[in-house]
Amino acid sequence: MRSKHNLPSVSTPWTSKQAVKLVGIPGNGSERMLDVINVMFSIARNQQPSVSTTELIKGMWANISQSVHRKPMSIGWCGSMARSSLMYSFEHDHLLSGRGAMLAMGHAAQSVSILSDSKISPAQWRDLAGEGYSVPIVTVISIALFTANAEDDVFW
Repeated sequence: MRSKHNLPSVSTPWTSKQAVKLVGIPGNGSERMLDVINVMFSIARNQQPSVSTTELIKGMWANISQSVHRKPMSIGWCGSMARSSLMYSFEHDHLLSGRGAMLAMGHAAQSVSILSDSKISPAQWRDLAGEGYSVPIVTVISIALFTANAEDDVFW
């Protein structure tokens, strides 16, 4: 990925900044996680060299649980998450919490608040968020398939 984008083999343009704290990243990040963050920042910087860093990182996310080769970066929200997703916000210099992931996936704030009183670990929150998208999706797809099959009188 680095060679494809003409990046130096060792470069830490984001994580070496004094102000960057990498809040919430487990153990301040493995080498792979930090590489994802730095490569994604470098690619964004190279695409928009004249934009201020503050403007560049607005809405910029990296899924640091993924390999850098999977291009785990997005501007704006990134869509569905998996149970293992670790979403890092460049703008907030913070890993999205499990509770935040639940809210981002559309779960009601009241439901998340009720569960907040229980002893759910951050990893369990991420699991819930990662699995939580499947129920509405499977429901809609099932209804669509059964409706289509009922109308066509075809069963597969």
